[in-house]
Amino acid sequence: MAQQSTAGKMAPSARPEGTAAGGAVVSVGSARRLVLLLLAFWTAIWGFSLLFSAEAGSLSAGIKEDAAQRLLGIHILILAPLYALLGWNPTKYRVFLWVPYLSQAGIMVVTLFDLKDAVLPFVVAVIFLTLLLFLWQAGRKPVAALKAGAAAAGGPSTPTPQAPKPQ
Repeated sequence: MAQQSTAGKMAPSARPEGTAAGGAVVSVGSARRLVLLLLAFWTAIWGFSLLFSAEAGSLSAGIKEDAAQRLLGIHILILAPLYALLGWNPTKYRVFLWVPYLSQAGIMVVTLFDLKDAVLPFVVAVIFLTLLLFLWQAGRKPVAALKAGAAAAGGPSTPTPQAPKPQ
């Protein structure tokens, strides 16, 4: 009989404590994808409300002119497919991963000056930026874990220069 590889299989006793009682665990990558897809959905709703609604209320971000609201709406609608692509395949479109962070920070800064008329976009931007920053931080590996992983793999934690062999 051929031996089967057990690489990648977890023994029942090796489960994390959170899953021992049957609870679900969501990976940081899946959570980031979900947040980006929710951001795309919110951005599309916000953009359509600015584009087609004469009275967008708090969604208008303090802009009173209809033409300016429509212009802002079309620019916001351009971001929605980008967020959807980032949520669908973040590794393929990783060159654009800075856009959600910077756009939510920009929305926060701009709406902070007119918070009375733009409280809803401000609060939503704070929530999304907080979630994105939390997931970015949670996805990073600590330096100690990287060194321990390199040592466990049999390699040194820092590369050492090799001396040339005498001939």
